[in-house]
Amino acid sequence: MGYAPGAGDWLHRFLRSHNYGDDFLVRSGLFTRTSGGMLALFRDRIVFPISTPRGEVVAFGGRAMGDGPKYLNTPETALYHKGELLYGLAEARDRIKRAGNVHVAEGYLDVIALDAAGHPAVAPLGTALRSQHARLLSRYTDDVRLVMDADAAGVNATRRAAAVLEEVELRTSVVPLESGMDPADYIEQGAGDRLQTALTSPILTFEYLLKLAASALDLRRADAKEQVFRELLPYLTHVRSELKRETLLRDLAGALGVGHDSILRDYRRGSARLADGAPARRAAPGTAAPPGGRLRRSLEMTYMLAAAANRDRFDRVQRRLLSSDLQDPMARELFGALEECVRRGDESPDGLLGRLETDELRALVVRNLSQREFTVNPEEVLDDGARKLKSRSLDRRRREIEARMHRLEHGGEPAPGVAIRDLLEEKIFLDAELEKLKKVRVDVGSVD
Repeated sequence: MGYAPGAGDWLHRFLRSHNYGDDFLVRSGLFTRTSGGMLALFRDRIVFPISTPRGEVVAFGGRAMGDGPKYLNTPETALYHKGELLYGLAEARDRIKRAGNVHVAEGYLDVIALDAAGHPAVAPLGTALRSQHARLLSRYTDDVRLVMDADAAGVNATRRAAAVLEEVELRTSVVPLESGMDPADYIEQGAGDRLQTALTSPILTFEYLLKLAASALDLRRADAKEQVFRELLPYLTHVRSELKRETLLRDLAGALGVGHDSILRDYRRGSARLADGAPARRAAPGTAAPPGGRLRRSLEMTYMLAAAANRDRFDRVQRRLLSSDLQDPMARELFGALEECVRRGDESPDGLLGRLETDELRALVVRNLSQREFTVNPEEVLDDGARKLKSRSLDRRRREIEARMHRLEHGGEPAPGVAIRDLLEEKIFLDAELEKLKKVRVDVGSVD
């Protein structure tokens, strides 16, 4: 680690004194040419050297000590291609070989925290884990353990990384962290023992994804079983070993309480649709492609595109919505990518696009940004849209609660340990939240 002082000209003066020209320095990625002269990219930041696997420093990352984006990386140069490198690999590669495994985290400080805990670790550089990263790791080990942040963006990153690693046939598992925590948080809070416990008890990726998909669902219902299957289908299609895939399908059939033959038939139909590039790979209301082939945008997708076009106001979205409020999977993916950009301090269009795994979604975002949609009254668009989507989410949840109460009153237990009193309390809370949103709309209308 290093430090870049706050003065914007110190590095330029130092390098000029060693006979480096301005054109060369601009190409290095360390400077920006301004009307006032050459300005250093990193100012008042903790600096992390980024190396090739052989230890050759080709770029830097910087964490803000004061104002400005939280994280800032050197832009890509002739020597630095972020999709081909992993932070910390040069330092960890020998230890990876000795340990027989590697931990993949999200950020620089997480890698350092895991290393301090005695576990070799790496992290992608401001982008989602890609196939190039997976192939790079396969040179050193076939056992990869995902240690992503325990938030919505981290969960999405885990899903994407698991599919990428399966393509290269690496053994993958997930280290589940406590809600709202990342590895660096454990060290900062003096909870290294809890981090060690988590690191020594990883769970198989499929088990993790199954628990994630089934959480808060009543698996006695046919639509809940179908929803779990749909969420796991993209991962299953990336499993290249037929033996492993067959075993996972049997495990899934057992978990859902259905016949293996029916799961196998649905898998074959679903994987065929994905292979054809059909939008069914992201099956959700309002995202089907019409005969002309152009994707129709759901209300949720339209709103998230507005958020992407006004990233400097994304805090207005985060205050009002959660990823779980969205049903459209592509809208959720975009929400997670925007959250990840905010957390990393990455304000570049390339940074956002690099975090999107779905081709259709990437094309929508590119078209949206190039056409400069949603630039009129952006705050009103974001606030009104968030209220509408939150209202829909709360109403959807209230109807689910009412249905479960009805089943319980007629002799059906909705879920183990759930009493009608608990459901009633949740319904009262949801009613109150919906009333607040209605009052906000009335107040805004009266002001207008």
